[in-house]
This record gives sequence, C-alpha cells and structure tokens, in this order.
Amino acid sequence: MEKLTTLKQVTDEIMNISQYLQERYNENEGNELMLRLTNLNIYLARSAEMVSKAQFFYDKAQGEKTEQVLLESKQEDLRLSPTVIKKLVDGKCYVESAALKYSERLNRAITHQIDSIRTQLSYVKETNKNS
Repeated sequence: MEKLTTLKQVTDEIMNISQYLQERYNENEGNELMLRLTNLNIYLARSAEMVSKAQFFYDKAQGEKTEQVLLESKQEDLRLSPTVIKKLVDGKCYVESAALKYSERLNRAITHQIDSIRTQLSYVKETNKNS
C-alpha cells in the first residue's frame, strides 16, 4: 500500500475500508473469518496513518483558511470576532473535517468488527468441536 500524501488518497482509503467493512461474509466459515480478521488487522494498523494524515490535512486547511479570512476581512476593513472567524474557517474546511471524523469513526468500526469476528470464530470452533 502506498503512503498517504494527499487528501484524495486519504479519502480513497477511507472509502475502500468502509466498503470492506460493509461487505457480507459467511460467519459460519472459519477460514473466511480468519482471512477477514487478518485483513481487518491490516486495516487497523493502516488506520493510524489515515487518522494522522486526515488530522494533518485538516490542521493545514484551517491554517490556510484562517489566513485567507483574516486577509479578506482586512482588505474589506471588517472587524470580525474570533467566534465569527472560527465559524467561517470551519465552513471552509468541511471536506477535511469530514475526512478526519470519518477516519476516526472507521478506526472504531474496525475494532468493533475485529471483536465481533473473534466471537464468531469462538462460536465456530465450539460448534465444530461438539459436532
């Protein structure tokens, strides 16, 4: 897998992982569960970089948009309160904010699915042992 160097790469990775998490799988097939668990562990390790990069792009966008808002307000001789500036900047960084929030939630979803698959594996093992 390539390094995440652009916001598009981060959002593409988010969409790929999200799609994988939503795929149906056979919860009664031990080999399939093991393969899925392996893939989820890889995604979990990858998600740390994804969250970090999403945070980087969000922070970078906030800095750039803050400079832009301050420059525009100065040129138009407007006096904006810090609260208004923050709201304007947040509104201009909605894509980066969405990527950050989605990547954080995806990280948690991976963790929950790993826990679920471990439970399913235990059930399959117990069922096969009693058969």
